[in-house]
Amino acid sequence: MSEENTPQYPEETPVAAQVLDQIHEEEAAKSKAQARRQYINFGILAVILLGIVLVVAVAAPVITPRLVSAIMGDNLVKTAVIREAVNEIQETQPEEAPVTEDAYPPPEAGSGGQEEAPAEENVTQPETAAPTAVTHQVQAGETLYAISRQYNLTIEDLIRANNITTPNSIPVGTVLVIPQPEQ
Repeated sequence: MSEENTPQYPEETPVAAQVLDQIHEEEAAKSKAQARRQYINFGILAVILLGIVLVVAVAAPVITPRLVSAIMGDNLVKTAVIREAVNEIQETQPEEAPVTEDAYPPPEAGSGGQEEAPAEENVTQPETAAPTAVTHQVQAGETLYAISRQYNLTIEDLIRANNITTPNSIPVGTVLVIPQPEQ
């Protein structure tokens, strides 16, 4: 714009300047008060959220088993029955002596590496000891990863041995069968 086209305003008077300064000061004070209210509201919200988190953290160990049993029905009762059956099987397994190399003597020298089959009535097969089942009851906060590390297994071994369909959600109290390495 050229100087000819700029609007001309009468010069400000000292009273007008004081009024404008007062208006600017009031706006600055309102702006500061609004910012202060926003900080206070944020602080209140943060305290409320922290309170909710603490209540949930304290109540979770108490509520979770009840909630899980309410949602899952009688699955916890089923795991107790399975646990009793496994314990009963373990108690009824007879203790057998391990098979040693003495049970199978080496072939006699000079036989050419071939042995004659012994007579049918003299053949006795050693009984193999049935492996005892190892179980683990899932505690609050445990994961399949932690359990697999505890027993030196892979997560896939645990999933396969227990037919787990939801590996990210194992209910507390579930009895897992721990697979034993084949020998």
